[in-house]
Amino acid sequence: MESITRKGEVKAITDKALEQYQADGIEACLSIVQHELLEHKIKFPLLEYAAENLWKKLALEDVVRSLTIIRGWNTIGGNVLIGIFLKSMLNGHYRQAIEETVKVTETADIWYICDIIGERVYGSALLNFADRAIIDYERLAEHKSPWVIRALGAGAHHAIKQGLPVQHVEQVFKFLLGLATHKHKEVRQGIGWAAKTTAKFHPSIIEQHKEKIANSKLVDGWFRRKIEIGLARNKHAQRNRG
Repeated sequence: MESITRKGEVKAITDKALEQYQADGIEACLSIVQHELLEHKIKFPLLEYAAENLWKKLALEDVVRSLTIIRGWNTIGGNVLIGIFLKSMLNGHYRQAIEETVKVTETADIWYICDIIGERVYGSALLNFADRAIIDYERLAEHKSPWVIRALGAGAHHAIKQGLPVQHVEQVFKFLLGLATHKHKEVRQGIGWAAKTTAKFHPSIIEQHKEKIANSKLVDGWFRRKIEIGLARNKHAQRNRG
């Protein structure tokens, strides 16, 4: 399998795909993307660059159609394209972007689909549209699909790691606490990941909620263990800085 390692190569391929798009439509465009990008070794940042190039020239209705087509390929790299398309939709088409993200992630059958898409879409929503995103987090906490909730956890992890303001981290952590007794493995992994990141970067928030965290009726052991790991990593980082 050949490797693609330079932006220039990616741009040449996306330019070719967009020319085909103008001539023959979205399916022809995506065929080039599939065979000339995704069937090669290529790192995520270059796939993100490809998706950004395509997004600029595709009609919104064709972007939405592409989500189903790309998802049908069942490739890891395809999830990066989907994530960037949906992330790009947030600015100007926020509600549609969130609902399309739910549709894509609820059909997941493996963890990385949720994590790749959730980080890019829900994480970006929190960073750029926090008030609206937190309402969606609360709404989707009871979604029937554990994959959707896992994606929310991935998004929260990403946003907190990228510097989500503390007042919004506090709101997100309350959402996480609300799921601290969930029994499904996928939910526990996604929510636990975000809880660990909260503890690592904002131990003061953990301190504020220490009584509830210690209550075994309100918080299960798996959640507390993630908190403990995050706090330990915070202490380790502080020692290294000292």
